[in-house]
Amino acid sequence: MNVSAFAWQSIERLRRVSPSLAVLAANLAGGGRSFHVDADGDWIARQDGVTIASPDTVAKRLSFMEAEVADYFLPFYQPKADDVVVDVGAGIGEEAVVISHKVKRYIAIEASPRTYRCLSKTIALSGLPAEPIHCAIGDMNGTTTIETTANHLGNSIGRGDAVVEMRSLSSLCADLGIKRIDFLKMNIEGAEQLAVKGLGALDVRNAAISCHDFINMETKQAVKAAMCDFRQLPRRHHLPWINDTLYFTR
Repeated sequence: MNVSAFAWQSIERLRRVSPSLAVLAANLAGGGRSFHVDADGDWIARQDGVTIASPDTVAKRLSFMEAEVADYFLPFYQPKADDVVVDVGAGIGEEAVVISHKVKRYIAIEASPRTYRCLSKTIALSGLPAEPIHCAIGDMNGTTTIETTANHLGNSIGRGDAVVEMRSLSSLCADLGIKRIDFLKMNIEGAEQLAVKGLGALDVRNAAISCHDFINMETKQAVKAAMCDFRQLPRRHHLPWINDTLYFTR
């Protein structure tokens, strides 16, 4: 662990004891970024005209965020002004911050109640042209459960005790008037093997789907089988979570 990561983790631990001292420490360490904790207990971080809300400290600089999103999800696809992007597993909105202002329509879908709360704040406070939607994505319409663990990056559906609506992408996009998706980004902690079965007749042009074999969820082969009508774009990467991401086009 580097010194910077240790410092921010220490600030997060301090927040649990004294939010005011944690905010003071974050602003001292911020280097041009400003931080506060809102009434919901979420961190609000402002930098370079962008505001990110998060359940824990937001240590990433915007330049790093942009480079990370480009490396992870955009090695083959470049956003264009007339494109429709659907982000399944939108998290706290980092991809929305980087991509949404470059495209015609950006749908940001998040299942976790707490993470969705932060996503909505990020979109509103940053003035992003993105549409936040609170639901899980699966192979059918119904309900499911989701974990509500402290790690907002790793909550999986089908576990935990928080009940959320589940939609297939084909059904949800029909309700939204979307017939073509120029870019589908998906990172949903193992549920991708179900979500891709719910694409139906949607005209998806490009996709980056994060699979989770690297944490023994073994979803990659199921996703490949469901996406057999697409051309897979091969890629190798030194980071295991990127190396297990599948890229498709047609």
